[in-house]
This record gives sequence, C-alpha cells and structure tokens, in this order.
Amino acid sequence: MFYKNARIFCSDFRFHLGAFEVKDGRFGAILRAKGIVAGEDGQWIHFDYVPEEINVREGGADIIGRLCVIGANIHGDDLAVLFGVN
Repeated sequence: MFYKNARIFCSDFRFHLGAFEVKDGRFGAILRAKGIVAGEDGQWIHFDYVPEEINVREGGADIIGRLCVIGANIHGDDLAVLFGVN
C-alpha cells in the first residue's frame, strides 16, 4: 500500500510504527514499511520498519509525506486511520 500524506506527526512517531507490532492481525502481516512524514517545527521524519526493529530519524525535506507498507493481507482502511490519510 502506498499513501501520500500531508499530516504533521509528533516527534514520538514510534507510537504509530509500534502499532504494526500488534499481534492480533489488525493491520495484516506487515513485513516492511518506510517513508517520510512531516514533523513538528518543519522537520521531516524518515522511518524504516521491519518486525521487531524500528528506525526513526530526522532528515531532509520533501514536498509531501509518503508511506509505503509491504506485507500480506494488509488492511488498508485501518492503516489509513492510523496514519490519518484518505
């Protein structure tokens, strides 16, 4: 699933990524996720996720936030709510 996003996220973005670890299958079986999202105070948050490893860092600017989620039986509607995208 690929999303574009204009939402601004707080600096504790790990909260959103940590939701992928939910074992009840709410979001499907997430194997990898990465992207760039707008953060507070104009910074950009770059992230990479694989099961049991989350890497979040500040990085260079982009025009609009982007998220890419790879896995099996992905529940796109629930992910859209989690990340606040349409």
